[in-house]
Amino acid sequence: MAYVILIIGIVASIGLTLFAAVFLSSFAVMAVGAPYVPCSAVNRGRIRAAIRGRKRVLELGSGDGRVMIDLVAENGIVHGYEINPFLVWISRWRLWKLGLSRKTAMYRRNFWKYDFGEYDAVCVYGISYMMERLEKKLLEELPAGALVVSVGFPFPNWEPARQDGTVWVYEKD
Repeated sequence: MAYVILIIGIVASIGLTLFAAVFLSSFAVMAVGAPYVPCSAVNRGRIRAAIRGRKRVLELGSGDGRVMIDLVAENGIVHGYEINPFLVWISRWRLWKLGLSRKTAMYRRNFWKYDFGEYDAVCVYGISYMMERLEKKLLEELPAGALVVSVGFPFPNWEPARQDGTVWVYEKD
């Protein structure tokens, strides 16, 4: 009986530790970018339709990888940048489990520190306070003809080519 109580205590301690780590890391991540909010199935369909047929796609703040999973079927290479280590682990596991590791790469990165010049499509589910800075970065770094899809928050100065609900599609000249 004592062993059962000991095992329950250990499992509970591990669970609480993991919960605390995920909870606290979410606050640290919000200082750099947006909090994790899963993208709805409706918006994932809108993203997939907008980005169809691109060769190199980047998802910024890729969370648990669900958008990457949707995008890899109809595009070339799909990369994800996520700063939360727990979400990176979950994404990598999901991509591996589905056999998508050869066409995808999930990076634990602060996307502000990396150049986007190699991508012809970018998807972001951001937050209002970061959109002006991100707009400037995308316009400076993306090649002509690149597509940008923003979910939930539009860019403040960039005129969208089209809008579908809360999904804005931008084309770089």
